[in-house]
Amino acid sequence: MLILNRCQNSQWHLLGSEAIDVELRRTPDGERKRQMSAWAALAITKISVTELIKSRTIELTNLGFKAFDASHIACAEVANADVFLTTDDRMLGLAARHSGMLQVRVENPLRWVLEVINDRR
Repeated sequence: MLILNRCQNSQWHLLGSEAIDVELRRTPDGERKRQMSAWAALAITKISVTELIKSRTIELTNLGFKAFDASHIACAEVANADVFLTTDDRMLGLAARHSGMLQVRVENPLRWVLEVINDRR
């Protein structure tokens, strides 16, 4: 909630993408879809999927990332995001193993927020 609050207050910048829109359309109606839609609505910038992103998505899937995960990471890389946050343990593990090949830091939201808060003290 702290992350979303800071995004709502324009302290942090949440990026959206066409990849999120596609995933949302494919997500069955329910609480998860409502939650994802609410978060996506906070995005100030939306990254369009380009040929570069499609190419990078293929590279990332070849490293073992699922297609949507790879697309999200590729969008974050192209947008020069500071961090890509996820609670997906499988994705976090793959990102840790391949961190030298990624152009964006992939982190667990709780760990990242604690780090940010501790760095400012």
